Amino acid sequence: MFEKRDTDPAFLMRRLDSIISNPGKNGTLIFAVIRGKFSEGVAFANDRARVVISIGVPYADIHDDQIKAKKSYNNKINRKGDWYSTHAFRPMNLALGRAFGNKDDWAAILMIDRRLGGKQPRVSKWIRDRLVTYPYYDEFKRDFLEFMNRKLGIVKIEL
Repeated sequence: MFEKRDTDPAFLMRRLDSIISNPGKNGTLIFAVIRGKFSEGVAFANDRARVVISIGVPYADIHDDQIKAKKSYNNKINRKGDWYSTHAFRPMNLALGRAFGNKDDWAAILMIDRRLGGKQPRVSKWIRDRLVTYPYYDEFKRDFLEFMNRKLGIVKIEL
């Protein structure tokens, strides 16, 4: 499913729910843009989102006139560009949180961006406390499959 500019989020959610409720289907993949309709105001609780992949940090175009004006204003009142990162990370944190409907809900969040290595202070604390950086794909794959199998109740039996 793709979020297009003129797509009604309610329509896409009905399609998503119909796919989830059909036991013959293996799921769906949704491509959306942070600050788009699907990342703001739509909840993906429970089986609506079990894996969320975020590629990049949605920094605004530094050459945009509004961004230039905001940067200039904040520099005058001595905020030193702090607003620019906040402007990028706030919608990302909100969008990632859409996968959780309650304290018992779960999802794997994969954040792909080299700027997120280590303990990135701009990432929400609930994500930062669980953030793991993988230098090698094989390590990530092992841990990811173990996490998903544990959450889905899949027991691997060695013979």
